[in-house]
Amino acid sequence: LWIGPFFGLKDETRVWDFYYLGLVISSGVLVLNLSRPLSTYLLIKTSPSKVMTQVFIPSAIVASMLYAIGSIYFGILGCAVGAALAYTFLGVMLGIKFIKYRKDSMLNFMERS
Repeated sequence: LWIGPFFGLKDETRVWDFYYLGLVISSGVLVLNLSRPLSTYLLIKTSPSKVMTQVFIPSAIVASMLYAIGSIYFGILGCAVGAALAYTFLGVMLGIKFIKYRKDSMLNFMERS
């Protein structure tokens, strides 16, 4: 409990809110960083325009909605949770795109054989 007072938080409940906010933000960043290699792989192996239209643009739309709703109703914590959910959505979309790519590449391999 030493970092909360460092940032000027003196009330015990505010300190725990500060740590909870940090936990939510860190969780979102973890999910984002776990999905980055998959994003890079797909951008190299598939059409970048398809990845953009099928993954990144839908994720940006979902993120915009989550940020707007979260900030209006829950303030900064809503934004943090919205970011974590948006990064999770991005990871799921990348996973779906990867599975489709692997399925298509396996079908192409079997047709050649």
